[in-house]
Amino acid sequence: MGAFAQAPARAGAARPFAGVTINGAMFQHTFSAILREYVPEFEQKTGMKVNFDLQAFPVYNQRTDLELATKGSAYDFLNVTFIYSARWIGAGWFANLEEYMMPAGPKGFFPLIASHALGIPIGSRKKEAAWEFIKWALSKEMTGGWSRSRITPRPAAPRS
Repeated sequence: MGAFAQAPARAGAARPFAGVTINGAMFQHTFSAILREYVPEFEQKTGMKVNFDLQAFPVYNQRTDLELATKGSAYDFLNVTFIYSARWIGAGWFANLEEYMMPAGPKGFFPLIASHALGIPIGSRKKEAAWEFIKWALSKEMTGGWSRSRITPRPAAPRS
């Protein structure tokens, strides 16, 4: 099994991540603020506790760049800021999520919605739990039509 294998099922456990706490951060945006409103539903469903920091865009970028550059373990999931994505991913500061995005192609899953990609810092000690959160945060349940979040999606641009 890969480094990110799912947590083993616990006999009789309806909440597979009971007792696990993950820490994450995102920059302040409508998406992240509303996502945080629904974290209690995720916690109830999984048993996981999520500490979720929202920070102003420039503050988030500075703190995250320092955390990633030092390969720290303060965060288990982070917003991959578009302006830093080449630096952060190219340096290997985020875990490779390829095996989670299978199957490949249009039926695969990529942890991105609009301008919000989520990733797992390489220093995270709770990668499986962080992946569970990312799957939920960017699931159809949470993003489908954005009706839950009061965000109206823009129509897709016609392809030429």
